[in-house]
Amino acid sequence: MPNIKKIKRLMDETEIRETIVKMVDKILTIYSNDLARIVLVGVKTRGVPIAQIVSKIIKEKTDTSVPVVILDIKIYNDDLSFAADGQAITQPPDSSVDISSKILIVCDDVAWTLATNEVVHEILVAYQPAEIKFSVLVDRFEWHSANKEMCAPSFVGLKQSTTSNQIVKVCFKETYDGQTAVWLCEKEESNE
Repeated sequence: MPNIKKIKRLMDETEIRETIVKMVDKILTIYSNDLARIVLVGVKTRGVPIAQIVSKIIKEKTDTSVPVVILDIKIYNDDLSFAADGQAITQPPDSSVDISSKILIVCDDVAWTLATNEVVHEILVAYQPAEIKFSVLVDRFEWHSANKEMCAPSFVGLKQSTTSNQIVKVCFKETYDGQTAVWLCEKEESNE
């Protein structure tokens, strides 16, 4: 596994919140009359705090509580984690919230290849929601093709182009990263 070197901070904690506020404004523009039908789905790990912040901001702006459910998937995905056998390991969304016939807004940290979004879409469609929309804090803008449009993010905080040896790392204090920030990082090959 290559070492990761931070080369540029893209957002600090304040900028992350400001960016999410803008994303919420876009959500409210489209769904202001349907807030009671929205359920936020936080993709574990770093999509969860994003979904929680989105829910909190919606509450602040509209006095409407929007539930957050957590979806845990373990497969090669946009945050570069791997399942040991390469297969998706899924847990159904929090069963205390009925998501059938709801508008699901899936929150995640980074869109890269849309592998995560494709797996999430496949899992959630089985629950028969009215709609599935994707929201990401950072879109690396490398996935774009016609055959991936149904999993494309509808709500994007920051578009960030990267080279093949760069990644975008989203950090949250809540996920034991020690800080809340978004970093552009570079992979360094180890000499071992």
